[in-house]
Amino acid sequence: MKVGDRFEVFPPSANWSVHDNTVTGCAQPVTLDSYGSDTSFFRSNIVSRGGAVGVKQAVVVSGRVQLIGNHMTGFGEEDSAALVLNPDGLGRACPSVYRDNIFQRCTTVLKESRDGLWKASTTDGNLFLDCGSTPESENTKGK
Repeated sequence: MKVGDRFEVFPPSANWSVHDNTVTGCAQPVTLDSYGSDTSFFRSNIVSRGGAVGVKQAVVVSGRVQLIGNHMTGFGEEDSAALVLNPDGLGRACPSVYRDNIFQRCTTVLKESRDGLWKASTTDGNLFLDCGSTPESENTKGK
């Protein structure tokens, strides 16, 4: 190591589970900013814009998290996104799981702070209803 290098310690299993909640009417609904692991879950939640205005993102993920069976709806304002992906604190693209989620009435489903974060993950069974840009669109990079 040399002066200026970062040194961080984190467990191989960050056992946490956020599940079965309703998050609505918040300016910054959900931020999952942790290294996470295969045992870090955000599942079966409802995340809705509700009456809040100027909401830029519904769920921000910066680390390894398993998003399974959630429903994100109503993020249809200009420049908003239902899901924003960032690398972890060490700059790595995490092989997270984004499976069986419903994205509904969203201007943009996905923004990546760096290309390839969605592709590094398992992304099976997601449903996109009344959404503008989806992960299948060619431009998913954030601004």
